Amino acid sequence: MNTENQFLSSSSKDTHIILLNYCSARAGRAAQGLWLKLDGDRKMHLIQTQTVLQLLGMIVTYHGKQFLKVQFGDTVIAVNPIDKQSKSVAKVARFGADIALSSVAHPDYHGFDSVEYSGKVPFAIDGPGEYEIGGMMIRGFGSATELEGYSMNTIYLFDIDSMRMCILGAHSEADLPQEVKEAMGDIDIVVVPIGGQGMVNAAQAAAIAKKTGARIVIPVDYGKDQDKDALKLFLKETGSDAKPEAKLTIKKKDLVGKEGSVVVLDEE
Repeated sequence: MNTENQFLSSSSKDTHIILLNYCSARAGRAAQGLWLKLDGDRKMHLIQTQTVLQLLGMIVTYHGKQFLKVQFGDTVIAVNPIDKQSKSVAKVARFGADIALSSVAHPDYHGFDSVEYSGKVPFAIDGPGEYEIGGMMIRGFGSATELEGYSMNTIYLFDIDSMRMCILGAHSEADLPQEVKEAMGDIDIVVVPIGGQGMVNAAQAAAIAKKTGARIVIPVDYGKDQDKDALKLFLKETGSDAKPEAKLTIKKKDLVGKEGSVVVLDEE
């Protein structure tokens, strides 16, 4: 006898997808996977969890300051993880990452230990250069920051699930370095700090985001220690009425027709 516990369901015109915890009494072991049921066909097919996650697309969640978790399939990228020494958050999120990017060696953005979990140690990147990890190319470019005690920031570009992301980090100037402009190409998602305090403010961030031509813009770093009206001003500057979302789940095809669409993420 089999027991099935549904915990995610999504559907389209041609398919119905259910993610299950599946326990087979006959097999004597549990397996996690995807049941894919074609309309008009009673047969259900079990597919590996990695395939499930790839079908869902890229998932982005926000953990305060500039700390993002970017996941596609089994690949997890931590962007500017917060260090446990940071005084900006009450509790630092922890999870295992394959790759971790840090834009500046400040406790708010350099917590590689926070994304070491259950024996998983990320490939850590914290400066300009070209890096290839598991077939993924990540490029880092130096830029200025005015964070107290720091002068060098790294802007990152990388492609994941055929989508190009640009992470501005703690960038402080009203324009981007020329080498970044030349390298960025067709940007799908740009992540911009908006709270000032040694980085670009809301108005500057909105202007930069527009210049990149990004289809989706994610504002970050507007916490209680920064301009309390930063998000409100940023939305005004971008002409957006975006409401906070728990996460961003996106596929390349979802970007069609988007131009400068702002996505505000709730802090987990």
